[in-house]
Amino acid sequence: MCTNQNVSTFCWLSLIISCFIFSESSRAFAALADFIIDPELIPKTSLLNSISPASSVLEVRTDISPQDKRILLSDIFYCYGRTQNCERFFGLDIGKKPAPGETITLYKKDILDILGREQIHLPIEFEGTFPLKITTPFLLLETEFITQALKNHLDTLQSDADVAAKVEIASLTLSRQLKLPADQPVTLVFPDLVVGEDLAKIFKPRKLQTRITVNAVVDGVFEGVTSVYASYRVWQKHPIANRDISIDDEVTERDINYEWRQAKMGNLIPLSFDKNNNQDSWVAKKVIPKGQSIFLGQVERPIWVPSQSDVDILIKSGSVEVKAKGKALKNGSKGDQIFVEMLGKRKRILARVIDIGLVEVEM
Repeated sequence: MCTNQNVSTFCWLSLIISCFIFSESSRAFAALADFIIDPELIPKTSLLNSISPASSVLEVRTDISPQDKRILLSDIFYCYGRTQNCERFFGLDIGKKPAPGETITLYKKDILDILGREQIHLPIEFEGTFPLKITTPFLLLETEFITQALKNHLDTLQSDADVAAKVEIASLTLSRQLKLPADQPVTLVFPDLVVGEDLAKIFKPRKLQTRITVNAVVDGVFEGVTSVYASYRVWQKHPIANRDISIDDEVTERDINYEWRQAKMGNLIPLSFDKNNNQDSWVAKKVIPKGQSIFLGQVERPIWVPSQSDVDILIKSGSVEVKAKGKALKNGSKGDQIFVEMLGKRKRILARVIDIGLVEVEM
């Protein structure tokens, strides 16, 4: 208890000073509580002590790695200072992220200019080394990856058991390196090689090298195009004689078996049968031993209408049909169009061979 007057005055002064100290301490704690601290980094005590209540500190991140197409301020800096200030900073758009493998450089002036354009005029301190260099990680498209993707694509296109030829990729040469975003799924598309396309137009047995366009798609987004020069081998389904074939023998599919053999440079074209084009049989021009490949040079199409022979002419006009006699002016096989001459008239008519000794004319 303060009993005399001097002591009482001292007690009152002590009480007033204590209240003042408590009030100022409360304000200090309130100001400190208004600071934002990035949870990924516990700031140093010296850094917190150096921040004035009105200023903010932008500290360069150690893990600069923009995740989207645009770079935000929060991708580059940690922010210390008032919460409302840092929230305004973090959403600011710095610019477009560089392409994979490319680098952009940022100076303090660039950041201050961006803040100025956004009408943010606050005291700012920077912590870290400038200028900043931001590089986007990249994946280099390797030849081995393209080769495997191309082989898989060709296997899909050639899965039909009825195809007459198959392509085997021997090697690839990449015309231009392609840098793609790292750590994302890459899909290669070959626009020249599509379902239903005749591969023989691209992979020609006599050429053995061709240029193929390659489109790179990353996570569903087109990222670039390049091309490769592909060296390849063509395997053809060769007809093999399953019996000894003599000259002038008729050759049909009953007389052959098929084997896959590598196509060679030259003029040897394997025999084929195309019923859609009326070519389902051939006539041997040479002796063909059993087990030997049969090429077009060894056979010829059977002549159904010999030149200068008598023929029956079937004349069609709508639903009306008339038959007449005539003479063939040229050899004709099934499906061929040849000129014929009607008996008693010296007029040439173009007719189509439809059977042995029979041609058809449509009026």
